[in-house]
Order: sequence, then structure tokens, then C-alpha cells
Amino acid sequence: MKKILLALALCSGPICYIGYLHQNQEKFIFEIRKLHKDHKFAFTIPFEELTIQASDFETPLSAIHFKTPHTRKGVVLFLHGSGTNIDEIPQSLPEKILEKGYDFFTYDYRGFGKSGGKITEQDLLNDSLAVYRSLVEQYGEKNVILYGRSLGTSLATFIASQNTPRHLLLEAPFYSMLDMAMLDQPYLPQTAVESILAFHLRTDLWIPSVKTPITFAHGDKDDWVPVNEANRLFEKAQTQNKEFNLFKDWGHDHFCDHPDYDVLLDKVLI
Repeated sequence: MKKILLALALCSGPICYIGYLHQNQEKFIFEIRKLHKDHKFAFTIPFEELTIQASDFETPLSAIHFKTPHTRKGVVLFLHGSGTNIDEIPQSLPEKILEKGYDFFTYDYRGFGKSGGKITEQDLLNDSLAVYRSLVEQYGEKNVILYGRSLGTSLATFIASQNTPRHLLLEAPFYSMLDMAMLDQPYLPQTAVESILAFHLRTDLWIPSVKTPITFAHGDKDDWVPVNEANRLFEKAQTQNKEFNLFKDWGHDHFCDHPDYDVLLDKVLI
């Protein structure tokens, strides 16, 4: 009986809560949305569905490749956010990029959509690098634009910190996952958060090494990633060519439906 009472006492206190967060952090951070392997994507514009190999050469990753009908300038590698998958990308996003003369390539991270495997931070980073390098082989690095959204902004920044893509576009970026976790759990000591968090995603440490032009885009009413996260990250960027675009009356939704989005693309996809 005493052991049972002790367990109940712990479960009503911080130790049990921290343990719960540790065991369920993937659910909280990524909100992974899977798709059946036979799922058919509903895009009405032509695309090629691919299965590519992850960085371990074993795990299959689901990907799609849209090709522009216009004179090709290059390719956009789109790294999507959490709580979504390829099937939930608005069709207007690839449509607008194709119209500018760029191909559009995206894939689902391990465990997302039709992709296999289990997610880890190192695998996220390694896989993104592997996909980027495969596109560099096809298009040449000066013709590859990195476009990260929310979670994907950290991966895109990591890639750009080690390479020289044509441009880096960050939509609703955050300072770091560690920083976001502290905002979400402000009553926990930072040392506790650092120890239980398996995904630190230190965008703030990677962005000073980015030499390519960077375009930031953030909604002034984003209640998922506060705009101050983007402002702080913008200050850390050392590139000589950086620009911050604040989208008025906009939250965390895809920016491709905002009235100012085409103006943004005109500046990036040149």
C-alpha cells in the first residue's frame, strides 16, 4: 500500500509530469500525421510521386516532384512544418512556384505521411542534407532554393549553414526548439527541459554561418510561433543580404494564400 501511495504522490508532482513529457514529446512537438501506403495524392496538376532513400540508405521516404511547364530556372526544395504531410500542402503553393519557372520538390520526414522509420533529430538533419545534395546533383547548387516552413525552417537553415544554395526562404521560423519548449513549459527549469528534450533544433546556432541571401516571412498574429522568435533569429543572421517580411493580419497558416505572397515570391524566385 505504501508503494502505491508513493507512486500516486509522484504522479501528482513534477517528476511524473517530466516523465510524461519525455515519453510523449514526439506527439507534442511533431503531431505526426501518417498516410496509408496506398493513399492517392489529390493534386490536380501533374506531379511525379517518388520513394527515395533516407540517409541510412534503408528507410523509404515519400516525395513528390512538380515540374514547371515554363523555361526552368531551378528548383525549390520545400521542407514542411509539423502536424502535416505532403497531402496537406495547399496546391496553390506549388502552382505559384511553378508559374515562376521553378520546379517544386518536397518529401515527408520519417514517420510522416507514407514515409517509414522513426524520427530523431539527427535523422531529420541527415535526411534533409541527403535530399538537398541529390537536387544539387540534378540542378546545380546555384539553382536550388531552400524553402522552410515552421519546423522546416530549422532544417533549411541547417542545410544552408553547410552549403551555398541560391536563396533561403524562412516562413514562420522559430529561434530554436529548445527556446519554444521553454516558452511552452516556463515553470520547468531550463536544465530539466534540456535533459528531457530530444529535439533541440538550434536554428540560432546555425544561422550565423549562412552566407546565402535569407528572406524571412512571419504573420503578425501568429499564436503558434510568436513573431519575436523570428525577430530574434533575424538578428542572429550575419549574411549581408537579409530581409524581414511581416504579413499583416496573418497567423500560422500557409502564406501562399495571403495577398502579399506573390510580391514575396517575385523577390525570391528571380
